[in-house]
Amino acid sequence: MTPDELAADLAAIPHPRDPATETPDGAPFTITDDGAAEWALRKLAAHRAELATVQARADEEIARIDAWTKRHQARIDPHIDYFTDLLINYARQQRTEGRKTLDLIAGVVKTTASGGGWRVTDEDVLVSWLDRVRPELVERAPRVLKAAANKVLRVAVDGQVVDEASGEWVPGVVVEPSRVTVKIETETPK
Repeated sequence: MTPDELAADLAAIPHPRDPATETPDGAPFTITDDGAAEWALRKLAAHRAELATVQARADEEIARIDAWTKRHQARIDPHIDYFTDLLINYARQQRTEGRKTLDLIAGVVKTTASGGGWRVTDEDVLVSWLDRVRPELVERAPRVLKAAANKVLRVAVDGQVVDEASGEWVPGVVVEPSRVTVKIETETPK
């Protein structure tokens, strides 16, 4: 199936009318009772089902394209690997002679050196040793123990955070309002 044929098939899927034009007088639709909410849930379920149909068709086409790509890739990849390996070996040999970049008409092959030096294998052991021998190389970053702080700091009536023990306002914090989330579950149309 060509992309144009797929687009034509998808366009042939019937689309429900827009709920904004569903009222007899053309006024925007609003939900004012449970009956209207039921109707809106059925419409929402129908649109979700339509989207699932479109996605299923798209998934079928994607699977076909992926299979086609894999067949060709399996044939082509060994050639790419072969020539890549040849160029890597040649570039490494050239680098030993002082030539870091091969700037050729068909492309550029660059070599860069990295690594060397040292890396940490056990940070706790290293920090312990540095703390004893070279303490200036150890970072001491204080952090808030939020779980413990939540047990003793409270939001006061005036919206400030206070320390329960001292009654002092706590600087550096703001009160975040709670949020209400809405989850909509529809019945699957049969």
